[in-house]
Amino acid sequence: MLLCGAPSVEQSYQVQVANLGISERVRFVGHLEHNEVAQLLNASHVFVLPSFEEPFGLVLLEALACGCRVIAANQAGPAEFVPSELRVSKDALLIPGLGKVDPESNDAARYEVALANAINIQLQKPLSIHERRRISATVALLCWETYVDRLLSEYDRLLRNQD
Repeated sequence: MLLCGAPSVEQSYQVQVANLGISERVRFVGHLEHNEVAQLLNASHVFVLPSFEEPFGLVLLEALACGCRVIAANQAGPAEFVPSELRVSKDALLIPGLGKVDPESNDAARYEVALANAINIQLQKPLSIHERRRISATVALLCWETYVDRLLSEYDRLLRNQD
């Protein structure tokens, strides 16, 4: 398993990984540049966004664009933009999130179990190049070029209606 992110967050995870006795199976790489993230996503089969509330989740879209299966909480951003096609095919697993920022131990334990189960499900499924392309295609239109084109078309339509 490879964990990326800010060094300050990484330290708390290192303690948890050591306490679980899985240090030999987890590698921490710290903060990565955008092109390095893309390289890792293109080499990965599963992307996990473990935050229980993610308002935007741009990195989740980037993972899907690279053809990764994904796991995230079913609230805030991911619940809004993960294509239903991927939820139906179970290439995107959205697990129940937590209701509050400071979760009670029962809620936290439930979330951890749901996250672990989702990871296990995704790791059991093979991922061919055909499947990666299919996953990627579901978010192909969710890019800046598409939105700029739509916005410009709308402006053109409004300007024509003014004449």
